[in-house]
Amino acid sequence: MRAEDLTAVVITSVADAIGLEKIRIHPESTLIGDLGAESIDLPDIWFRIHRDSGVEISGDDVAALLRGDIPDDEFGGEAVSEMGLAHLERVLPQFNSDSLTRPLRSGQVLELVTVGNLLDLVHRLAAQERGQAESVEVGAEL
Repeated sequence: MRAEDLTAVVITSVADAIGLEKIRIHPESTLIGDLGAESIDLPDIWFRIHRDSGVEISGDDVAALLRGDIPDDEFGGEAVSEMGLAHLERVLPQFNSDSLTRPLRSGQVLELVTVGNLLDLVHRLAAQERGQAESVEVGAEL
């Protein structure tokens, strides 16, 4: 699937799952805060993306994006640790911990995810799946 087709699938999946017009979906919009998604809507969005593109997204994929390989207790219990904040700044380009007026609670991290972050994740997962498929095909020829 071409990159622009995959982007269209993501935009349509978000719009349909949340019940919004596609024109309201922008890369900088947060899924939860700006677009009004609830955490229960996220698996529906992932399902729709998988159904229409073949790219599978799991909660583990999203957790890996947001936490990386930082163990839960080091990422932050009640509030996200300095290490966790630094990681979030690396993986969520729009996030700036200096702009926080109070500690970021671990339960608020999912609220930072934008449509653009989801697009990046889906494109990365699609590339990984293509790479695995290509290596399987090459291995089959040997």
